[in-house]
Amino acid sequence: MIELKNVSIQAGDFRLKNVSFKIETGEYAVFMGRTGRGKTTILESICGLRRITSGEILVHGVDVSDWMPGDRGIGYVPQDLALFPKMNVDEHLSFALKLRKQPTNKIQKRVSSLADQLAITHLLKRSINDLSGGEKQRVALGRAISFEPNALLLDEPFSALDEQTRQEMHNLLKKITSESGVTTLHVTHSEEEAVALADRRYSLEDGVVIGQNSPKKGIHDMNIKVRFEAQLRQAAGTDIADIDLEESNSISRVFSVVSEQFGKDVSSRLLDQDGNPQKSLLVFVNDQPVAYDCFTEGTLNDGDIVSILPPIAGG
Repeated sequence: MIELKNVSIQAGDFRLKNVSFKIETGEYAVFMGRTGRGKTTILESICGLRRITSGEILVHGVDVSDWMPGDRGIGYVPQDLALFPKMNVDEHLSFALKLRKQPTNKIQKRVSSLADQLAITHLLKRSINDLSGGEKQRVALGRAISFEPNALLLDEPFSALDEQTRQEMHNLLKKITSESGVTTLHVTHSEEEAVALADRRYSLEDGVVIGQNSPKKGIHDMNIKVRFEAQLRQAAGTDIADIDLEESNSISRVFSVVSEQFGKDVSSRLLDQDGNPQKSLLVFVNDQPVAYDCFTEGTLNDGDIVSILPPIAGG
């Protein structure tokens, strides 16, 4: 279990005040929100790399707010992975165990088991500099879980991977966390990752964590109403009816599903050549405008009304 109670953090001029949320034991929680809002700062505070100014950080019910990072029993994979260039794969997997002065035979057994689980046995003697992006991700994950932590923190670990490798890592991570039962908090901007991995969702909006009272509904449990304004119908040159969606919790997903339903004429008005929402479109949720950089985040709630309009002429 990971719980923050009224935590305040200051990093230079940046401040977060009274942050509170709770992840139950064994849950996989995804933390979303716009860039620069403090998600990484919260992760660093949980694992002890950044001090809090007030409040409590609890891991399995124990207040670890003043504990040193190595005493908190938390595995951490930062966005840049922070691998050691002069160590090989074997040394990375055994690093945390040696720090904890585990017996040599126990270390060897754990490294062998981890390498097999992560499918990197053939890489154990290889230098970090000779690994691919996906292989480095596996090593970083292995180092983080090597000592069987009480909690696992992941900071956008797959953002630099290609789609196929990212999907492989999703499957591997889901298998490992499910088998180990480790409580996990994963920062991501990817709706795909959230859908694939999360038991619970949180969103950090203007310093407030949304969704902490109960697990958010999954993508297949939502009912989102999509309304096409008259201007868009006219611009598309086709009769498109308002629809209800039960598989959407981000603006991007709304666009994709709508385009699939109404075909190429509508799709060309909504998506660019790369399949992303057109930046010139105007989108409102419950009559409130939504910024483009929020489109990919899981910020829609059950019952929301999404209105889509063409761009204002000359705007």
